[in-house]
Amino acid sequence: MATLPVTMPEPLVAAMSVAGRSELKRFHTGAALFDSRGVLVAMGWSHRCEVQMVRYRSMHAEHHAIRRAKHSVDGGVAAVATMSARGNWTMSLPCNECRSLLEQAGITT
Repeated sequence: MATLPVTMPEPLVAAMSVAGRSELKRFHTGAALFDSRGVLVAMGWSHRCEVQMVRYRSMHAEHHAIRRAKHSVDGGVAAVATMSARGNWTMSLPCNECRSLLEQAGITT
């Protein structure tokens, strides 16, 4: 039986494309932010940072993407993808802190 090609939504593909930039060992996470018109505004990935910057030892991909945004993402969409150390992909839900940051930035989906 032939398998059908899988097409993924553009936001998820964008998040997956930057997840590989992560330098963390266990999980490679990427986030893509789109404005209300569907235009890509910023992408971010999880990475190590100074402890004073954030509550955790790494900056989460969502936080990094918000910091890199060039203009408003009000009414926009966020997509987050994570690749495990074994190479398995999954969509990720933001942690409570990142969800709060996304809401404050105006992300609705």
